[in-house]
Formats: sequence, C-alpha cells, structure tokens
Amino acid sequence: MTNQKKVGKEGIVIEYCEKNAEESMNRDLKDMTIPVRGQHALRHTFATRCIEAGVSAEVLRKWLGHKNIHMTLDTYADVFSSLHNKSIERFETGLKVKESLFKYMAA
Repeated sequence: MTNQKKVGKEGIVIEYCEKNAEESMNRDLKDMTIPVRGQHALRHTFATRCIEAGVSAEVLRKWLGHKNIHMTLDTYADVFSSLHNKSIERFETGLKVKESLFKYMAA
C-alpha cells in the first residue's frame, strides 16, 4: 500500500494511506457488528442498492469510475436482470388491475 499526500482546503497536507483507511473501515464495521467483507463488497453493495433505487446505469458508471457503460452493465447484469423481472411483474399487475376495472365498468 502506498501513501499519498493531498492538499486540503486550508493548504494542509493530508497523508492518506490505503492500509490505514482499510483498517479504520474494518474497525468501524466491527464496532457496528457488520461483517467485514472488504471494500470491494461494500462497493458492490452500494452499486446494487443504487440500481434498485433506480439510478441509471450511465450515472452509476460515472460514480464508479468505469471506463465505459459495458463494464457497468456486465458487472451488474444479474441486478439489472432481477430489476427487469420485477418491472415485468409490476406491468402484469397493472394490466390485471386495468382489466378488473374495465370489467367493473362494463357491468
């Protein structure tokens, strides 16, 4: 792991070490009794929740720093597929409601 130096708002040099950041994250997760699965698992969970919340693939691509949309779509294909199936179910439910309404109005 390499240390990186960044200049903050006040011109103060902040030393950032990936190892320290990961250790800090693991300690915080442990304190909150959340299983530690690593940064990649948190990133994947974040992306999955974004998709489920309706964040577009293109916006998510930018947030995750993927070079192209194909990487985002390929990586999270299973999530997009489940969202697709849920959308079909909602559509079918909507059709049934309309069908029931038409039958009621015709009676």
